[in-house]
Amino acid sequence: MWSVCSACTGLAANFLLLILARLGVGAGESASFPVNAKIVNNRFQPHERGLAVGFFTSGLRLGFAVTPALMAWLMANWGWRAAFYVTGLGSLAWVALWRFTYTEVTPAPASIKIPWLVLLRNRTVLGMVLCKFFQDYLFYLFVTWLPGYLVLGRGFSILKMGWYASLPWMAGFIAQPMTGWISDRLIQRGLSLTFARKSIIILMHFLAASVVVAGYVDDAMTAVWLLTLSVACESAAGAILWTTCTDVAPPSAAGSLSGLMNTAGALAGILAPTVTGFLVKSTGSFQLPLLVGSCMVILAAAAMLFVVGKLTPIPLSHPTVGRDSVES
Repeated sequence: MWSVCSACTGLAANFLLLILARLGVGAGESASFPVNAKIVNNRFQPHERGLAVGFFTSGLRLGFAVTPALMAWLMANWGWRAAFYVTGLGSLAWVALWRFTYTEVTPAPASIKIPWLVLLRNRTVLGMVLCKFFQDYLFYLFVTWLPGYLVLGRGFSILKMGWYASLPWMAGFIAQPMTGWISDRLIQRGLSLTFARKSIIILMHFLAASVVVAGYVDDAMTAVWLLTLSVACESAAGAILWTTCTDVAPPSAAGSLSGLMNTAGALAGILAPTVTGFLVKSTGSFQLPLLVGSCMVILAAAAMLFVVGKLTPIPLSHPTVGRDSVES
């Protein structure tokens, strides 16, 4: 669905069809992270999950790294419609790869229906959802406006933008499995799981907040390197945040918890490009949008520090699903 609707974007003859095609892309994409989180929860031990999650999330960053240059080249030679045909239909190769290579080697746990509102009564779950929302505001600002910033804010050509927009995502591709490995190593060396996850998330969020400086420096390449640092750190924090989901969710609730986090991220995905576009149009600059993105990621760090408690699996025996069982 994701791939076909992406290809159908190139067929859109009017704005309504374009919106419908993109809605189909979003609906198809929504299954990815909840299913991945559930698989990691079921098949990996806590000291292995950081690296596992780092690898599957890094694939997204690798796609973002390749796409700007590829799309710019396709658009320059065959137009924007052909760019969606090639990238959309080409993604169908993954369907065959998944169909013929993935096998479930452990029996699925018994299904327990847990209402989302019940899960949200758990303090740690609420903190993780808030962290995901604030963090993804900056993430979707990058996803939707990084090319526009380089073209409109820094005067890059389309082809030059394609290459330089790839650099931050390549840094994120490297940072995610590396950070996951570091977090796992901290656990293996005897440090608590809570420290190994939360400290990295908080540190990476504060470093990602440096993106605000990119709006004020005069040199375009300095701005690119600041963006690269911010994307790398946001990516690293994102990988560990998804790992905390696999750490605290019982096997039967991993999909539900990751779905909650995904929904929070999707809401940020609606808000960030809209607010950014409004601010750019009203101010004629990217300085205020980058400042808002920086503040959002600091709020993500605050949610992880002050709301998320000790990272332990949520007990399902209590009628409120561990509402009071997780303390700082």
